[in-house]
Amino acid sequence: MRVKMGMMGGGAHSFEDTFKNRIQAWLKDLSAGVPVSGSGEEGLRALAVIEAAIRSFNESRVVAISELLG
Repeated sequence: MRVKMGMMGGGAHSFEDTFKNRIQAWLKDLSAGVPVSGSGEEGLRALAVIEAAIRSFNESRVVAISELLG
C-alpha cells in the first residue's frame, strides 16, 4: 500500500497530526459543553468498517462487518 505524505485538510502533515487535531477538538468541545454528534454505537460501527478494510487488505480477502461485530 502506498501512502501519499504531505499536507492534508486542516494543515496536518500526517495521520498522527490529523488524529491529534481531532482528539484535541473533541476534548475542547466536551469542555465547552458542545453536544456530541453521533452515538457510541455509530462510532463502533465506523471503527468496524475501518478494521474490516485493514484486515481485508492484509489478508487479501473480504472481511464482513458481521465477522467483527458478531
